[in-house]
Amino acid sequence: MPRITAPTVAEHRARQHSALLAAAREMLLANGPQAVTPAAVGARAGLARSSVYKYFSATTDILAQVVEDIFAVWTERVRRATQAEPDPAVRVAVYVRTHLEFAQSDDRRVGYAASAGLPPSPSNTSWSCTSGSAPHCGRHWPTAATPIPRSPRS
Repeated sequence: MPRITAPTVAEHRARQHSALLAAAREMLLANGPQAVTPAAVGARAGLARSSVYKYFSATTDILAQVVEDIFAVWTERVRRATQAEPDPAVRVAVYVRTHLEFAQSDDRRVGYAASAGLPPSPSNTSWSCTSGSAPHCGRHWPTAATPIPRSPRS
């Protein structure tokens, strides 16, 4: 019988799910999408491979969830940052700065690595990052090693 490490089963499952996603993110950042398998993610999170299948049906589900979570967080970050600015010109500058921060973040690197491990979209393979030809594909982004210049107002 597995040990429940939270006050409720639902909270335990949420913690396990988060631990699996954190493990997948670490693996993506360190070794790329080929390192992410249910067995490897489970081992890194301290769970058996069979337990991982209670949360994800396949590697692609893990990768898709990582990408979805990253973009949900950053979309909300952009929304909050821009809504806080009443001046439209400042709002545009904040929007651009927030996107540049994302471009330099580990989240972008993890999201790109995860999306590179996903199959091409069946509805539009010409725009899939795995095709390597799309202008938005991470393969075409420069490395984000230099700091983002800050405006004097920030």
